[in-house]
Amino acid sequence: MENQNFYEGRILVNMAAFVMRQDDLKPLHGNLDWEKLFRVADYNKISNLIYLAILGNNEKIPDIGGRFPMIVLTDSMYPSIQSGDLIICHTEDPANVKAGDVISFFDPAGNGSTVVTHRVVEVTTDENGGLAWITKGDANNTEDANIVPAENLAGVYSLRIHNLGSVAIFMQTTKGLIICVVCPILILVIYDMVRRKRYEKSRKKDTDALLAELEALRAEKEIFHQDATPGPNIDTTSETKGEKRV
Repeated sequence: MENQNFYEGRILVNMAAFVMRQDDLKPLHGNLDWEKLFRVADYNKISNLIYLAILGNNEKIPDIGGRFPMIVLTDSMYPSIQSGDLIICHTEDPANVKAGDVISFFDPAGNGSTVVTHRVVEVTTDENGGLAWITKGDANNTEDANIVPAENLAGVYSLRIHNLGSVAIFMQTTKGLIICVVCPILILVIYDMVRRKRYEKSRKKDTDALLAELEALRAEKEIFHQDATPGPNIDTTSETKGEKRV
């Protein structure tokens, strides 16, 4: 998962660099510290959060300001939370979790990579006497088979954005990548090419008009000089009417 974030982060930065290498943005492109941007892309928390929300992780979920997104994949919490929703959770002290809270936790019955979001129905203790909870999905008829120890807590549910998770999941597919990333970039490149061609055509037209005006001014100047130049002087003293010099 980390390697996937690494390469996709660099791909996004490369895409941005490609667009900014166009003539109009070259000054901005040259002033940015791209090496630093690559380092940011390599360790970008937002990228990690998106993948963790979809795939889960057996480590602590990274958060931004104590909050992190999760994408709901089932309807076990219907109608409060539905499949395809993007939910926002916040980190919380396990001691503050009470019955009725909706929590996200690493499934104790799984391999440590599955994150479940269910409602706490009872605060209890585990076999070692530690804090734990009994949980249940709102749409389920029975409680979850395994109690959730406090160390499995990922966060407490805060709010949801309906169906935004489905969009995020779609963007992870090949079709979604083409529609949401590749196509906009192609449209931007084609638009830039057309815009530049129109600009060059307009500039050539203006240049031709200026050259034509300059040629007209030169021609007018030559005519003016010809009209202002005096004709040759004729010596009338060398000959008189009816006489020739001998």
